[in-house]
Amino acid sequence: MSGKSTALALAVLCLALVSMISVVTNGQAQYPGRSARDGSWDLWGPEGATSATSDKTPSHWTLRMARHWTFMHKGIPEKYQNRKNPFTPTAAVILQGGELFKENCARCHGVRGRGDGKEGLSLRPPPALLDRLIQRPIAADEYLLWTITDGGELYGTEMPAFEDTLEREQIWKLVTYMRAGFPPDQPD
Repeated sequence: MSGKSTALALAVLCLALVSMISVVTNGQAQYPGRSARDGSWDLWGPEGATSATSDKTPSHWTLRMARHWTFMHKGIPEKYQNRKNPFTPTAAVILQGGELFKENCARCHGVRGRGDGKEGLSLRPPPALLDRLIQRPIAADEYLLWTITDGGELYGTEMPAFEDTLEREQIWKLVTYMRAGFPPDQPD
């Protein structure tokens, strides 16, 4: 390697090192007592929604991802593990699920599950985009049951818990309706 090439490589290395140091230093100055290395900085973890310092509110993306992070890294609570929807998507079940969705979910999630319900527009984090979520691999039956039953309080969201409001059978009908793609009411 020539002298000029070596000098250029060292200059690039020094710039990268200075950049890394300034990022870490800025983070410590902005959030005293927090270090990227000590684990208290893990805002993506389930504690992220509640462990942020008072001068730093977690972003709505962080809050939105907390349950997902928990599911992927720590699993699902035991009482929901291996739970499967017992309903087949018949017209009657889908219609019943649609009625339940309108009564309990649409005001925040919107009639088509797009997060555009009247009450949901002011929520932070905004309501989940159910029309997209339902198509993703994470939307396993047990994950949906857990989310609807327990709500989002533990994860810093306004999603209400339906454990005391809906019977398990009703929750499964909601899931069946969502999996059917949020179809409009069927004519009588």
